[in-house]
Amino acid sequence: GANFPSPLRLLRGEQAGHETPISSEKDLSHACLLLYRLAEPAPPETPSQVAIDLNYTKLSAADVSDLVRALEAAAANLSGLSLRLMHTHLAPDCAVELTRALCSHDRLTALLLNLAYNDIGEEASQQVADCLSHSHSLTALSLSLSHAKVGSRAAKQVAKLLAQSTSITALELSLSTNQLEAEGVQQVAKVLTQAHKLTSLSLNLSDVNLEALSAGKVAELLNTHPHLTSLALLFDANPLGAEGLRHVGVVFSVPSNLRSLSLSLSNTSIESADAIRLTESLLSNSQLSSVSLNFASNSISAEGVEEIAKLLSLASHIRCLTLDLSRLDFRNPTARKVAELLSQNTSIVSLTLRLRESRIGAKGATQVIQQLLARAPHLASLSLDLAFTSVSDQTVARLATVLARNTTLGSLSLELKSTLITTVGVIALGKALAMNTHLTSLFLDLSCK
Repeated sequence: GANFPSPLRLLRGEQAGHETPISSEKDLSHACLLLYRLAEPAPPETPSQVAIDLNYTKLSAADVSDLVRALEAAAANLSGLSLRLMHTHLAPDCAVELTRALCSHDRLTALLLNLAYNDIGEEASQQVADCLSHSHSLTALSLSLSHAKVGSRAAKQVAKLLAQSTSITALELSLSTNQLEAEGVQQVAKVLTQAHKLTSLSLNLSDVNLEALSAGKVAELLNTHPHLTSLALLFDANPLGAEGLRHVGVVFSVPSNLRSLSLSLSNTSIESADAIRLTESLLSNSQLSSVSLNFASNSISAEGVEEIAKLLSLASHIRCLTLDLSRLDFRNPTARKVAELLSQNTSIVSLTLRLRESRIGAKGATQVIQQLLARAPHLASLSLDLAFTSVSDQTVARLATVLARNTTLGSLSLELKSTLITTVGVIALGKALAMNTHLTSLFLDLSCK
């Protein structure tokens, strides 16, 4: 995604350096107690960051009132808040009440507010945005109104209100899975170009029946933003096809103020030639130093995947790269070739490679790990997603060997969820991590579901 300030990335659960430790709760009563503790006579020396995850918890009006009172009590000592309320049967007036309470905080600088999959509706969504736009302390905001019964007119108004903020410099806005017409989508992009304080923007327009020409127009409008240096566009699950990708590619081949660009294009009916052409177009823009491409769940062949990796291996201006090849139809020789090609680009210092639900097998996974951990000393940060693959204890044994010897990686993320790893592999990996004294940041998912 876009390069957002550390507090917002921390609230999303990402690694964000040495920030104030975050407190997290998934129970309403415990969350309220945590907030009240922040208001005690001896508050923490520095404002706290709190994550509250109430997803799938049915919230009544009384529950929301309790939460509002707790938030108001903690206002003076809260700098960052993540509030996840997806699928909570949240009433529109309760969403507004909650947002008003948040916006009364004059020390809150980073806020993640997820109202997705609630019947927020047209009027309440605009009131929520209006409240947020009048906050003078917020500099980083993530707002999700996905599947919240927001139409084109309301979506435009939400974007317009947020664009009027005099303090927000980093914005994530999700309008996915709403009934947005082509004209409405373009209007959202148009009003966001008037947000002159913004330097980082992530706009999620997944699954809104976006047409090819509209995608190109959205890209064109935002690429001309006078102050944006970081942009993430999520077009997943829209029928873009070859025409849509051609428009987007042409737009971003032209240098602008952008230095970081993320395009999420999973399940967009694109084929090998389309993806290759888009990659060529983006890489012709030497102003981009950070690129993220999500080609998951498309009809891209093994040959196409290798050609994309070859193009990326030659891009000497790229320092941070994310490449998502999840759920594509290729096997272990292609996986090995992709890792080999990417490791040859010595300009890349941060690499994320996602091969989730691919058919590369244990051998392919082993070769990927060997290539990127043992033969890419220029990498300071590596994130590998091999979840739902045939990664085995043998793969982890090889991982343990190269990890114990690696002296260059400072940050490592391994997604190994629902693989074939047993207790034997977990123990071997634990021993290797204990021997590695160079890692300063580690994320490891070995869960089974």
